[in-house]
Amino acid sequence: MLFTGDPSKLLEKRIILMRLYRSINLDWFARKVQRQIYRKHHCDISRKAQIGHGFSVGHAVSIVIGGEAVIGDNVIIFQNVTLGGPHKDRTGMPTIGNNVIIYSGAVAVGDITIGDNVMIGANAVVTKDVPADTVVVGHNRFVQKSSMR
Repeated sequence: MLFTGDPSKLLEKRIILMRLYRSINLDWFARKVQRQIYRKHHCDISRKAQIGHGFSVGHAVSIVIGGEAVIGDNVIIFQNVTLGGPHKDRTGMPTIGNNVIIYSGAVAVGDITIGDNVMIGANAVVTKDVPADTVVVGHNRFVQKSSMR
């Protein structure tokens, strides 16, 4: 059976299935999988979001990914993460680079770009562009990874 075992792996399989249906213009099936993700995992992941290969979920609970969000390859997201646009105008969503880790409770909103090899700490709020090889803590506080050694 395809959908058994770890809830996080199950969510990842459903996201791959949703992406597959969308790529072959079966939007009705993609919408059905999107609703299933919402009901089973309490995650609001838009079928229109562009999610790269190797996408991984640490805990499949309360993840929100907006419709225009772009997520690179090998990205890991933990629970209660929001990637979306400002509520008022709903334009501009985050673009996440490759090899990014986003920890619990982090929020990235607006038309921002998060570079490759970035680590976003728990409960961080990101509203500005983040350069590559950076750790984000708190509200828009960036620390270069090279200075941490």
